[in-house]
Amino acid sequence: MVCLGMSSGISGQAVSMYFPHFAGKSYDFIVFQGKDTRVQKGVIPSDGRFTLTVPRELSPYRGMSRWLITGTQEGGGLDMIIPGHDFSVQCTASVPDNKNIVYKDNDENSLLGTMYNEQSAIVGRFTSMVMAGKAYPKDHKQYGVFTKELGLQKDRYAGFEKALMNNKDYASAFLRMVNLTNGLGRSLQENEDDNKKELIRTITQDIPWEGLYTSGHWDGVLAVFTDLEDKKDGGEALVNDFQRIGDKISDHALYTAFAERVTYYLTQSGNDDIIARLSPVILNSGKITSYSGIMSVYQKAVPGSKAPELSLHLIGTWPEVTGKMDFTDTRYQKTLLVFYSSGCGHCDEVMKTLAGKLEDLNKSKVRVMAISADTDRKICEQASVKLPWKGMISCDTQGMKGINFMNYGVQATPTLFIVDQWGNITSRLGSADDALKALTDPSTELWRKIRRPPRPYVPPQL
Repeated sequence: MVCLGMSSGISGQAVSMYFPHFAGKSYDFIVFQGKDTRVQKGVIPSDGRFTLTVPRELSPYRGMSRWLITGTQEGGGLDMIIPGHDFSVQCTASVPDNKNIVYKDNDENSLLGTMYNEQSAIVGRFTSMVMAGKAYPKDHKQYGVFTKELGLQKDRYAGFEKALMNNKDYASAFLRMVNLTNGLGRSLQENEDDNKKELIRTITQDIPWEGLYTSGHWDGVLAVFTDLEDKKDGGEALVNDFQRIGDKISDHALYTAFAERVTYYLTQSGNDDIIARLSPVILNSGKITSYSGIMSVYQKAVPGSKAPELSLHLIGTWPEVTGKMDFTDTRYQKTLLVFYSSGCGHCDEVMKTLAGKLEDLNKSKVRVMAISADTDRKICEQASVKLPWKGMISCDTQGMKGINFMNYGVQATPTLFIVDQWGNITSRLGSADDALKALTDPSTELWRKIRRPPRPYVPPQL
């Protein structure tokens, strides 16, 4: 959250405010930029007149804003659409409401309220007819009435949405974005599966991305997108839809913000395999402005690249053994790296699954190395007692900022890598099941190695 001071020399658009009953109150004025916000702080003067300013670098700003009274128990505030130009707002009443707040040179806020009420009436009738259709048998004398009314409301909603699509005002675009976070696409659907498909279709085809970026619903819509996309196909549909959306976004900063949030949600849900599939799309786009933070997964330790050097601080050895891992050790055909955290539920499931398969992995000459994100070595030692691969657990107590986590671009646990005998990363995964499948069936790996002559034996460095 960035705080901007009041300075007329750098101000952009202006919102003239008159709220005499709130004199002396402090406030925050917020405008939205993707997942971030810009905040201007101030105090309402004794005459109740003051000016909110949009930073010059964001002007002309067209999007949602929020004005909040701070530092008081009663609070209060106002969500306002900023239409790309200056306007004024006033309220001389002690208790503001939709009737006594007056806008000048900005009718989008009242327009939004009118459209929302119209839509709510349609959706309310539609929902009632869906419920009635479920409550009564098809041979009921009123069932045909319910069906007819249901179709009528679906048609009304389709017409309403078409008008929103054709309107040029921000209020119409904003309502469509809010609808997505409330489970409403461009058409009304009677069952969950059809509605899911409609939401994905609407996000992929109909969203004005510049408007979404300033709506305050950027995270909400992208969370819906990544959550609803079918992942049973290994992420193929998601990657295709991601590319369709990305092709529409020409602004490089906006594309980077889009890719960053999708990557964030995929990382949080453990879909590292889909991130690997997204990698060539993102790398070939030429639109990424920065590969810092979570975007580092597309430049560090990607399938097909050389595995970064692994620095080890082994648990369960005395004195402590430190050193580098030799991936080309001829005793092993592959190495499975497991980045985990003690107390992480998903990590515990991964460890339990791998522990049950450890004998099979050993027979297949697969070495397992666990890299801990624990910042307390004692916690790591206590948790490691339950694990069967003694002497193959590393903890440097630096957490996610540890050199191995940084070099491998790991932003969440668990994250698993498969490294072949030549030191090449063949897979980046989010679950033990996916890793075991890739280890037993090479055709499932996200990158196929090319046959190379064997390398000379190098003594292990551990």
